[in-house]
Amino acid sequence: FPIETVKVNFGYNHVQRDGDAGVPRFQFFFPMEQELKEQFNEYFVSADFPIANWDFHVKQSVWTFSNKNKVTAAQIDPFYEKLDTNMTTLVTTIKGHTCLSDRVDFDAAYIYAHSDGKADILTLPETVVTSGRGKFNFNTHIVEAGLSYLIRKDVIFHADYRFHMQDQDGRSNTDPFVSAPLDSSTDFSLMAHTGTFQLEYIPKDNLTLRAGYRVQYQDINGDNYVDNIYNGGRHPNSPTIWTHGWVGSADWKPYKFLSLFGEYEGASFSNPYTWISPESQNIARVKIKYNTPIQNLSLKGTFLWKHRVNPDQEYRADVQDYIFTAMYQATQKLSLDGSFTYEKVKDSKDIFNSVPFGFEHTVFNSSAYIYSGGVTFENIYKGLGGRFYGSYARSLDENPQNYADGAISFWYKNKWLTPILTLERTYLTDKVNHRDGFDANLLTISLRKDF
Repeated sequence: FPIETVKVNFGYNHVQRDGDAGVPRFQFFFPMEQELKEQFNEYFVSADFPIANWDFHVKQSVWTFSNKNKVTAAQIDPFYEKLDTNMTTLVTTIKGHTCLSDRVDFDAAYIYAHSDGKADILTLPETVVTSGRGKFNFNTHIVEAGLSYLIRKDVIFHADYRFHMQDQDGRSNTDPFVSAPLDSSTDFSLMAHTGTFQLEYIPKDNLTLRAGYRVQYQDINGDNYVDNIYNGGRHPNSPTIWTHGWVGSADWKPYKFLSLFGEYEGASFSNPYTWISPESQNIARVKIKYNTPIQNLSLKGTFLWKHRVNPDQEYRADVQDYIFTAMYQATQKLSLDGSFTYEKVKDSKDIFNSVPFGFEHTVFNSSAYIYSGGVTFENIYKGLGGRFYGSYARSLDENPQNYADGAISFWYKNKWLTPILTLERTYLTDKVNHRDGFDANLLTISLRKDF
């Protein structure tokens, strides 16, 4: 805080992965040995400050990523596959808020992200798998504006508009042994306009209702070396999508011990903050929290539904979570928590198959039971605290797996820096392919400062 009204943040984040792993290659019936060497860095600076009647937030981030993994096979001599990937991403964020009058609030934002990089693959012998070079760049522009108008003290009108555009292009030079043509293109672009209109009604201090309508227009174009008629859009020959549906939420606390929240989004809207693919999703969420007559015991039930689609490949994933949580504050120093989750996943995708030539509908349905719980101690001795935590999950249907982990964490609170030490042990057993299972140890050391 250089001055009372100005806040500045500087940050750095580093992630690195080294080790050995097995990786499949379709030409062989045995896994290859992979030497992992990956690195990610993030640098950022941000500031919050006022100018005239505006409150601004600006942030600049730089991300760098490199992948120098190497694949070898002792069964084939000589054989190796070396990857050299480097990517840099710049993200610029500008947000502003102001009160145009006693009844009108206005928000605006602009976000720009640019990524570029290259990926070189070198193999020996070159006729076994592809060798080549690829270059790409990816740009995202997001413009948002929102206006809130106080019609009367218990009714607020909200109008929000968002324009977002994503475009990528690149070239890949590969050898003639793969199905993609030499010097193939990876061009793709998506442009969308989204408008949302809602009324917020506050009939009581403990009840807030929101309801409205959202409309979105998308224009999608892309190159696909298999057949250029698959350019995107809900239908293969139409690159445009009109999406519209109801949105709403309710937040109600009828009693001090009971609170309810619900949210619904009734159509598959494109989300610009999902960069991996042009993915859309429906959302429904219900939360119920109950503080029982038993002192310091609270129960919470949550229903979460997500439906995601990809307009390019008719990818669909429907996920439903039913979560029940209990929390008990036994003493000022001791608390206990536990939860049970039942998850149902309906997952399907149209996958291209060269024989026969066309897309085939593939299903990956599953369900899971998840149990978790923990015990937390505060101020065991002069700021010393600890937590014991464990979870067990069992998935069924077409993806049968067992997962378990346990963790122990200790910290020491003081007026300077709070050191935290956590040790975690994880196991995964795959019932179909036992070689896909693993066990791992994770040690985390962190420092926290409370201002």
